Amino acid sequence: MSEIKIVNQYISNKADLSERFSNIYRRNSNNINRVRLLLNDIFSYYFWLRHYGTPPLIELETLNRCNMTCTFCPVNVNDDTREYNKMSDSLIEKIASELEEMNFSGKIFLCANNEPLLDERIVDVCRLIRNKAKRAKIIISTNGILINKEIYLGLFEAGLNEMVIDNYNDKLTLIKPVVRLLDDIIE
Repeated sequence: MSEIKIVNQYISNKADLSERFSNIYRRNSNNINRVRLLLNDIFSYYFWLRHYGTPPLIELETLNRCNMTCTFCPVNVNDDTREYNKMSDSLIEKIASELEEMNFSGKIFLCANNEPLLDERIVDVCRLIRNKAKRAKIIISTNGILINKEIYLGLFEAGLNEMVIDNYNDKLTLIKPVVRLLDDIIE
């Protein structure tokens, strides 16, 4: 099953906002609850690893760049101090082959601390990963600036299961490329 999710980090209703913040405060004010959540994550990961012999998820950053100016992010386009780096095709193929050998069935995020659509090979990378890791769930998270119908359809035709568009917008509106995509795919 394929799906697209559009996420907006901002909340339109002030009452909802205050309720969410109070819930976050209550949840985080108790160190025992934080430890329980952390332990739950650790044990879930450990169980998956013991049961399946592979990690539950893998992040694959094929290009270490982003095109956003998010002030909260240390690798935004204005503050990134990393040297430009693009994963070699041979390394991507090696990773794909290793996923096949492992019979990987977890989640593969074709993104990490970057904007995956900046890599013009992303559709081909998705296709290669799908061909090698047939049981995996392949996911991309994008800021949506570069999204268009061609990329969207190309990724899902290549085997993508889920696309998350993180619509960073404090005006509570969809950014233009996302609006165009929705208009194009809903026609």
